[in-house]
Amino acid sequence: MSGKEPAPDATLQTQRKIQQEQDARDARDANAKQETKSDAQGKAVQAGARPHPERLSSQHLEKPGLEADLQLRPQFLAPDYRGSGKLEGFGTLVTGADSGIGRAVAPGPVWTPLNPADKAADEVVKFGQDTDMKRAAQPEELSPAYVFLASPVCSGYISGIVLPVTGSVGAI
Repeated sequence: MSGKEPAPDATLQTQRKIQQEQDARDARDANAKQETKSDAQGKAVQAGARPHPERLSSQHLEKPGLEADLQLRPQFLAPDYRGSGKLEGFGTLVTGADSGIGRAVAPGPVWTPLNPADKAADEVVKFGQDTDMKRAAQPEELSPAYVFLASPVCSGYISGIVLPVTGSVGAI
């Protein structure tokens, strides 16, 4: 060893000290995030054109679950969205399967008749509350993701993508 290099024990101690400092910072950050999450508990995020239900009804449906039987109906009409009208009067089938371009949407919790058909009433009430948005999505909130992927103008250079629409950062 030359006289300028630290001894192996000194290097080890320095590295351990750096790791302990980083562990302490990580613990503080985790605690701060948990406190922020606790403060925001029950406050659903409303980021769309119209408000969406924060709490779901405590209801159980017999399978397969019919929309007509839901106390709280899914919102799927997206009244604030207006397309270009280019396809009015046409039937459209978008598959993408034959193009070799793999695109998909990976939704998080979405309010549909299947939810109260698959879960007990007390579980339905909590559906979606563990997302960062603190609520389940409505179908109309996911439809722009499909429109985006189906549009050659928006996604012409995108291939092999799974677009997560989960209500949480980094959920997938």
